[in-house]
Amino acid sequence: MPPLTPARIGLLGGTFNPPHIGHLAMARAARERLGLNLVLLTPGGDPPHKTPAVCARQRLCMTRLAAWGQPGVRAWAEEVRRPGVSYTAQTLRQLQARHPGAALYFLIGADALDSLPGWRGAEEIFALAHIVSFPRDGRDGAAAAAYLARRGARVTRVEGDVPPVSSSQVRQDVAAGRPAAALVGEGVERYLYRHGLYLPPEEGAMLAALRRALPHRDYVLAAEGARQAVHAAARTGGDGAAARRKALAERYHAVLG
Repeated sequence: MPPLTPARIGLLGGTFNPPHIGHLAMARAARERLGLNLVLLTPGGDPPHKTPAVCARQRLCMTRLAAWGQPGVRAWAEEVRRPGVSYTAQTLRQLQARHPGAALYFLIGADALDSLPGWRGAEEIFALAHIVSFPRDGRDGAAAAAYLARRGARVTRVEGDVPPVSSSQVRQDVAAGRPAAALVGEGVERYLYRHGLYLPPEEGAMLAALRRALPHRDYVLAAEGARQAVHAAARTGGDGAAARRKALAERYHAVLG
């Protein structure tokens, strides 16, 4: 990534397991209201407070797909490439080194703002970046923002229409056989089906077996057939989980007996 100087750069970190329209809404709102040149979506390679079941590389791939076509929004692989636990202070330090003179903005949901003073390197985060808070889970972040300001942090609260979507909700919807494209975009939904992410174990195992047995093109068609079965069931009020299971089972038995 070539240096942007002068520039106003936003950093939105997280597990992105998977990325969703809420993340993109935060990025767009920050760009529009704060005049940011660029917002970097940065999946944590080894997050300190979570252990995602999906590997960092796959989360990075989904983040790239989510950011595709979004003006001024880009996936950044820094924390995935960097060995060790992913700490925001270190990431901001490296971002500043790559873009000398740029103003940095750290985007965060109001639900996480309360815990920010306890993060490793919190004082360095406050020194390196403006903190940009968004409403989340019914919290507006006002009290936490006031406290952080007393600690010397530069805090801006952005009131925006951020959809109340969570990655856990997306994972639950996929597992239950509900369409997820409206929450993550079609590209991400296709990816997670091709890689068997968030599916019940039996269905994931069938897809894995088909992937080993079929040429790539045929495997992609099998995974897409499972995804399409869910969407077809949703359009008719049917059981998406049952429709997907049936589509996978039929393909599995046709190939492997």
